[in-house]
Amino acid sequence: MRRARRWVVSTLGLTLAVACHGTSSDAPTDAGKEPPATDSGTGTDTGTATGRDSGPDSVGNDSGTGVGETGGAVDSGEEGEGGAGGMGNMTTAASWFSPSMYFNQPIDTAAVDAESATLISNFVTNGGWGLGRFQIDFSIDVYYASSSSMQMPFTSPTNVIPDDDIPTTVPLDPNNPVGFESSTGQTCDGGDCHYLVIDPANNRLIEIDQANVFGGTITTTGSIAIWSFTKPYTAALRGDVCTGADASGGLMAPLLFTAEEVAAGHIDHAIRFIVPNDRIQNQEYVRPATHGTGGPPSMWAASGGLPYGVRLRLKSTFDASSYSAGGQVVIAALQKYGMILSDGGNISLSAKSDTYSTTKWGSMLGSHDLVGIQPTDFDVVDANYGTDQVSSSMRFDFTSYNCVRTP
Repeated sequence: MRRARRWVVSTLGLTLAVACHGTSSDAPTDAGKEPPATDSGTGTDTGTATGRDSGPDSVGNDSGTGVGETGGAVDSGEEGEGGAGGMGNMTTAASWFSPSMYFNQPIDTAAVDAESATLISNFVTNGGWGLGRFQIDFSIDVYYASSSSMQMPFTSPTNVIPDDDIPTTVPLDPNNPVGFESSTGQTCDGGDCHYLVIDPANNRLIEIDQANVFGGTITTTGSIAIWSFTKPYTAALRGDVCTGADASGGLMAPLLFTAEEVAAGHIDHAIRFIVPNDRIQNQEYVRPATHGTGGPPSMWAASGGLPYGVRLRLKSTFDASSYSAGGQVVIAALQKYGMILSDGGNISLSAKSDTYSTTKWGSMLGSHDLVGIQPTDFDVVDANYGTDQVSSSMRFDFTSYNCVRTP
């Protein structure tokens, strides 16, 4: 989803209300568009994320082809001490964060949300999965920086907003566009153009959307968020009504499942999922999200939509026996860790690209391997998040996009 920067945000006041399952009737300030549905494994991850959006995602990589990893290994892939200033691994970005981070928490025993049946029923009525099927997108990449990385100066956007974290430099691979989601490499092709980079030297993850490299610098016309490996985050994460590379305001890279994980036979974190804009609740979110979106009534659900941050768990009774071995690994993760509504768009599940990875998707998992899974196979769970243990049953409704950062 492409974003247009939010020019009026500094003039808006914060009117955040917390209520159970409430909705907002205030005039929306965000805008965006859904592109035509496609059926090729292409990444149509195109919803609206911040007040800076409108456009299609880049093409997915569902061919299992690519070249070897060029980013330079930060370790050999063994488990490390992510979240404590130690080493994670290159198998998953989730490994760099504490086990207490929301995406690393199992929810297989969590209670079912009191509104689960209603939310799932409304979701089905509103159209269910984008493209009408539970499809996988393989277009988004993650770069693991190392001592061989280039440190490129970051040029601040013309109008910096409170949501933005501004680094001095950003590590890039010196030879290839590793970590960039763009058909034109490090130059944005008009899609989401995410750039995601694990920066071990500074104990942080940098996530940028609408990333662009030119003139020896990197910048964005979208959002940039920096996530610390060592910070004990409250449920509000970087702050309420604060966006990031994803519309939900949460982390993106740790929710991408990888070929390495599927090959190893287990995924130990929640998975990113997206749905079309008109199935997302207008101006509302639940934990672990910190941000929502809104726009013309024809684009967003005025009532009955899924709120950003909603966590769905595949029912334990789901029969996975007819699915591929790779599909069964993903199914097991959906039953133990679930999936979190993170953005708007057409292709349901997000996997990491294998373009610059040694392990390839190949025949291990295809974009249509899970299309038999229906919305009614899931429950909405009620879990607690952050150091302050805020319940996901609370609905956060807002009428402006004025981000209020946490310390």
